[in-house]
Amino acid sequence: MSTHLDAGQWGLFTGPDGKQLVMCDGEPCGPGAARKILTETPRRLLLDEGRVERFMAGDTSATECLVEHNGVRYRIATKPIIAPWSRTIVGVFAGVFPEGETIPEPPLVGSWEWLIKQDHGEIVGRRTFWNQELFDLYEVDSSVAEQTAGYWEVDVWASELVANGDQLRFFSSLRDGYWDRPGVRCASFDAIAGYGTDNRYRKHLRLVAQRGDISTPEQLVLHGFSYEVPAGYSDRALAEEYPTEYALDGFMSLIQDPIAVVDPVSLEVLMSTDGWKGRTFGQSRNLKESIGDDPADVRRFLLDAADSTDVTKGELHLGVGDDKQPYPVSVVSMNRGAERDNLAVVRLNH
Repeated sequence: MSTHLDAGQWGLFTGPDGKQLVMCDGEPCGPGAARKILTETPRRLLLDEGRVERFMAGDTSATECLVEHNGVRYRIATKPIIAPWSRTIVGVFAGVFPEGETIPEPPLVGSWEWLIKQDHGEIVGRRTFWNQELFDLYEVDSSVAEQTAGYWEVDVWASELVANGDQLRFFSSLRDGYWDRPGVRCASFDAIAGYGTDNRYRKHLRLVAQRGDISTPEQLVLHGFSYEVPAGYSDRALAEEYPTEYALDGFMSLIQDPIAVVDPVSLEVLMSTDGWKGRTFGQSRNLKESIGDDPADVRRFLLDAADSTDVTKGELHLGVGDDKQPYPVSVVSMNRGAERDNLAVVRLNH
């Protein structure tokens, strides 16, 4: 992989003032200090003369210009990555190209934004927004989502585009405040491309995220972008902090019992077996969409079960619409360590 960014190559800059580099000549890198990765010419023209910093601050008046450096004329080219909902500039492609050379198209990068509603620190809702390029990356027709002023709000089906183990890892890290920390955060994951078509396949993507300045105690705004990376590429920080989810993903794929891993606070279904997905209600991403019981009662039941060291037995009314049926369930706790809240593993007993 590239360790330096030279003239004639695109770099993808992000973070405060664009000082972090996350793609170098089409290959993932960092997030690392751009000054250490750029060679002398692009470092001088892009960083020392403040062009990337000004562009990240919203000054897009000179997206392309000609300059001279060491007796050579260069064309400076830039392309912004803009968050779909807030219109925040979350990254910028920038490069220094010798005059007269054809400037290649930068790699496909799609932007996204999460609006996470919180109540006393607990996640109680989430809205997700995509731009057109993200639909192109996932090879999904944007007509499946509701378009508003150039961006799309995607529905719960977007969760199905992430492999089971990565779903659990993302939600667990979101719940634990991993993404709420300062700076740029990256994660690589397996996605399902071609949703809604007969040609569905796995694609390895990288997500680059940062906390939005417009966040409030009631609403956390996370925004960033995603792009394809080689199949073996891994951002080690998240994988090392949440290693057990990989093993659980493999275990869940081997068993046929109707089992779901549920967050007892939000009632979000984080992972489920094929046996659970095969039920009429099995595609719901949150138990609130399929239970006939009071959500507050279900929350208390699962919280008690998650805090217990024994198997907790009870009954849930589950179904679609008005057709709810009683299901006896067994619930065990999924212990995630001393500093993290437990999850509830729910098994239908018939």
